[in-house]
Amino acid sequence: MALVSVLIPVYKGEAYVCRAIDSALAQTYQSLEVIVVNDGSPDNSRQVLQPYLSRPNVRYIEKANGGVASARNAALRVATGEYVALLDQDDAWHPQKLERQVAVLSRHPEVALVHADVTYIDANDAVLPRDPYFPASVEGRCFDRFFMANPVMACTALFRRRVVDELGGFDEAIRFSDDYDLWLRIVRHHAVAYIDEPLAMYRVHGSNESRKVGGIVGATMQTLRKALQTIPDCRALVGSAQVRLRFAQLESALSRFHFSQGNWPRFAWHCLQAVRHDRATAAALALPAPTLDRLRWYGKRLGLG
Repeated sequence: MALVSVLIPVYKGEAYVCRAIDSALAQTYQSLEVIVVNDGSPDNSRQVLQPYLSRPNVRYIEKANGGVASARNAALRVATGEYVALLDQDDAWHPQKLERQVAVLSRHPEVALVHADVTYIDANDAVLPRDPYFPASVEGRCFDRFFMANPVMACTALFRRRVVDELGGFDEAIRFSDDYDLWLRIVRHHAVAYIDEPLAMYRVHGSNESRKVGGIVGATMQTLRKALQTIPDCRALVGSAQVRLRFAQLESALSRFHFSQGNWPRFAWHCLQAVRHDRATAAALALPAPTLDRLRWYGKRLGLG
């Protein structure tokens, strides 16, 4: 049986990391190694991890804090598996997750990455309503669709080790979306597969990294600019109009975020940037409904339609 390396970065993870590790060790697919990287966590993560350190299939690394990508790369350097799976400290897996995904990669050598649906849970493991857009059932050779939206939730991903080695691992200069950067590089050259059933549990709680809206949107734009600079045919594969639309959507998201924070200069700046990228759609995406209604009212008074 092919070995799976499970990468678990830990930073301020004492509340949930044991649940994550237990879900990995409880997999029906037992050919795995769990690599836990304590990324300079200032809490009691080391103490709660202590009972797992005697397990023969658990490896523990301590390092100075460098971020999630740095921790994942540290785990990759010692990983020995043919396949690699990502598991964040506050998420968990359903028991058949690896068994179902290894079977897909074994049957389809052209597929480099397989992802799946998730169950959303709260801090107490209660099931929450599912986000209808994330993750998305995207598969095949579909670089353009990945560029327009990240369809892969990291805790559902399983990918081939040789592919990530060829691509150079995780980019430590990108915070919040280092996984999305890797997906774009993978899908440019390889097919992906999707399993339409929940195989992981994504925990929603007050300290989620993904709740830092401004940071995640900014990192997404950084990731896409990198793709445009480093993938020679990126713009041709996606289409110039779609590239402009994607950046208009992201600038609009930032404008809405700053509007909610009452930061009017940043709101106005990102509105203008959205218009610069795609004038036809930016206003509707960027502005709250009452503001749009007021603008339409003024437009009619001025005879603008």
